[in-house]
Amino acid sequence: MVSAGVAESSPVRPPVQARSRRTLARILDASLTLLGERGRDGLTVQDIVSRAGTSVGSFYARFSGKEDLIAYVEESVWTRVRERWDEQLSSRIGQDDLLGKRIRTVVELLLEAQENDSVKRLSLVDGNTEGGSEFSRHLRDTMAAMLLERRAEIRHPDPLAAIWLGHAAVTGAIRDRPEGWEDGPLAEELACLWLCYLGQRESEHRGNADTVDFFQVWS
Repeated sequence: MVSAGVAESSPVRPPVQARSRRTLARILDASLTLLGERGRDGLTVQDIVSRAGTSVGSFYARFSGKEDLIAYVEESVWTRVRERWDEQLSSRIGQDDLLGKRIRTVVELLLEAQENDSVKRLSLVDGNTEGGSEFSRHLRDTMAAMLLERRAEIRHPDPLAAIWLGHAAVTGAIRDRPEGWEDGPLAEELACLWLCYLGQRESEHRGNADTVDFFQVWS
């Protein structure tokens, strides 16, 4: 369920009563579901309130119309996705974790973000929203800062550029993932690709001393 919390920049007043918070949450959930089913053009206020089990009056007490609602849904979802990213990044990566572990964890988180139902539905509304762009920048910056903590393990002559280019390659591969690839094997291969580009020998993170380092170009 989408949180009914409201960012300070939102024109929607934060609900005070628990019943009002539940109503707002139902409206948001119904809107996301309908966006996934019908897209922006097929979304109507009547369908939203019917799916949410509330009234048209209750809807207009909170939103001026459909576009106002969609803007609020986008803001709410991207705020929560950003919070979730930060929570997972801090909880799943330890201070002593080496570069290989960090890269693998980032790839796994990127795969999870790609599979997020709310994000999928928002992409049907507008794949280039302001909230989505802000989240992408935040993701890139926090990910880069975390990986640069292990700068000594990066052999590429420009570590930051290599991190950003590796991230672009990995996200592109996730977006256009080969058919039939499960998350586990795909994460392993993408982490290997990224680490090799950063300058680590394949044997260092695969644990195979006989592996040929096809991507080892920064020695």
